[in-house]
Amino acid sequence: MNSVEQYAYPLTPIGAALFRVRPGPYQAPDATDGAFVQFADAETLMRRNTYLVTRDVRAARPGDLLFYRQLEQNSPFHSMILTGNSSGLADNWAVYHTGNIGKAPGEIRRVSLEDLLRHPDRRWRPLSENSNFLGVFRWTILREDGQ
Repeated sequence: MNSVEQYAYPLTPIGAALFRVRPGPYQAPDATDGAFVQFADAETLMRRNTYLVTRDVRAARPGDLLFYRQLEQNSPFHSMILTGNSSGLADNWAVYHTGNIGKAPGEIRRVSLEDLLRHPDRRWRPLSENSNFLGVFRWTILREDGQ
C-alpha cells in the first residue's frame, strides 16, 4: 500500500512544485516546463491531482482528501485533507483552510470526522446522500492500479 509518508517535501520525484495544472499523462518534460506548480486551487487538485476512491468516508485513509462543491459560494470547490489513523472516526481529523474571512486571510482549522458527520450545516457532512460532498479522493501519485 502506497502512503504519503514515503515522501519528504520538497524532496519528491518532481521537487517542490507538486500540483499538476495541465491535463494529460505525465511526461518527462512536465517536471520542468510549468506543468506542475507549488499552489493549486481545490478544483485543480481534484481534477488533475487526485482520483475518486469512494463516497464512503469510513473507507478513507490518512492523506486522502474530501472534496465539496458549494455552488452558492464565490469559490465553489473546497477540500479537506485527512490526518490521524484509521482506527476510528474520532481519531481522524479533517484539516482545511477557511479561505478569506472578510478582509482577513482566513485560517487553518481542523475538525474530527465524527463531528464533521454531524456538522450543523448539512452541506458539509461527508455523506454519500449529500450532493455537495463529491467524495473521498486519493493523490494520483499514490495510485496502485497503474492508471
